[in-house]
Amino acid sequence: MVRGPACVKRSLPVVHMSQPAPGQLDRRVLLVEDDPDTLVLMQRLLERLSLRVVPSSTCAGAVRAAETMGGLDLVITDEVLPDGRGARLASDFVRRYGCEAIVISGLPPEASLPAGVRLWLTKPIDFTRLREAVLKLVA
Repeated sequence: MVRGPACVKRSLPVVHMSQPAPGQLDRRVLLVEDDPDTLVLMQRLLERLSLRVVPSSTCAGAVRAAETMGGLDLVITDEVLPDGRGARLASDFVRRYGCEAIVISGLPPEASLPAGVRLWLTKPIDFTRLREAVLKLVA
């Protein structure tokens, strides 16, 4: 989907996570997606899995969010973001925080997965597959 300049400049605010509710997994998930509708839909899906989710629409916002969170357990990122590449962002987070990483893209990965990326899902998103992968990675 092509976006105009107004959408590229928009960045969602960093959301501070609350403490996990009873029965909630104590897993911190950073979700990075620049399409607002997809971001909301994926956030709701992940929250239904009892995960603590912090959304971001840019690489810069994701870096700030991860610092605020004090680390993370899983990053799920779109590959093409307004200010960078999701695979590079995910690899950096894997190195820095030791988290798991999933990249979502309209294109297949290059010859091999980027360093640290455990799964590359192609769009359109198969939410059943995403759900299964997330549960396996954060178990």
